Amino acid sequence: MKITWADLWRSSGTIDRGPYALVGLIGFALKHNLDRLVATFVFHRPWGLFNYWVPVRDVARITALRNGDTVFLATMVVLSLPFVWVGVSLTSKRLRSARLPSALVLLFFAPFLNLLFFLFLSLIPARDSDVTPQETAGPKNNFLARAVPESALGSAAFSLLFTVPCGLGLALLGGQVLRNYG
Repeated sequence: MKITWADLWRSSGTIDRGPYALVGLIGFALKHNLDRLVATFVFHRPWGLFNYWVPVRDVARITALRNGDTVFLATMVVLSLPFVWVGVSLTSKRLRSARLPSALVLLFFAPFLNLLFFLFLSLIPARDSDVTPQETAGPKNNFLARAVPESALGSAAFSLLFTVPCGLGLALLGGQVLRNYG
């Protein structure tokens, strides 16, 4: 599938996993280097990968920002808008291609989780619209298919084994490590 410049800006249609991964990696490289150039040569600040999570140090609230920090952060937000638009457009196309719920596009904005989400969308194959889920389901011979209960209550209880530790871990990460991120 060939992607044109105009395809990057439209959210209609679908995209396969290879072009999605390629455009995402190139987009990240362009965005990161643009941010580094602006931060270094315009604002005379160092910029690395972890500055996306903590762009300004020693600030507890947005109301405590100095004027120079405010201008810097506003500039970085304005620079990110085209990349956000392309990312959301391609992610919604990829979700459509994989026949996943379009509401998952919100994961594009979740710190750390968005990296795993990008990897997941880059690996999952596209699904044909003619194939029903019953036709694709094979025999229950893999471990996960046998381990997950078939009843609604059993499945809900089993899901807590994963979601509760992940939620607690993310809460600890957000409260202890990423204090200044929000």
